[in-house]
Amino acid sequence: MNLYDLHPNPEKAPYYDRRFEIPSIALDEAKKRLCLSMECSTLYDASSIVAEKPLYSSDPSIQRLEDTIAKNVKCSFDYAEFTRKRFYKGERIISTDPKYSMHYAYYIIKGRFPQGERAIAESAEWAFHYATTVMKGGFPLGERTIFCDPTLSVEYRQFLLQRRYDYESL
Repeated sequence: MNLYDLHPNPEKAPYYDRRFEIPSIALDEAKKRLCLSMECSTLYDASSIVAEKPLYSSDPSIQRLEDTIAKNVKCSFDYAEFTRKRFYKGERIISTDPKYSMHYAYYIIKGRFPQGERAIAESAEWAFHYATTVMKGGFPLGERTIFCDPTLSVEYRQFLLQRRYDYESL
């Protein structure tokens, strides 16, 4: 889609004279914004540019953008979600947050995320979700935390009993 086609007077639109250079202009703008702010929306804009232009992946400026994105938990997860693949540079920071570790395991990796399991185990809610949706069974590392929550402990026990019953009926 060409956005200039939607403009009532495209010749007066910003960068019309350089419309065929837009990807490089957008990248320059993203770099400028990253220097001014660490807002996730800005990083998300930058990550979308990085993700849409895989040919730039060896470009040092893209590597610097990814290094900047990897400094923030939410931005690292958003980048991985946007690219629909693992973001190895951001996994260290993602693994410090129970919510994003669980979401990263479920939505991005679609399996266990051992690096984030210690953080997940610190939250009863996220440990329960990790056990039931990612592990699809027991999560021994998070059980102590889950059993501290009266509601989740009952649900977790029921879940484990149901899994056991399902296996026995095979």
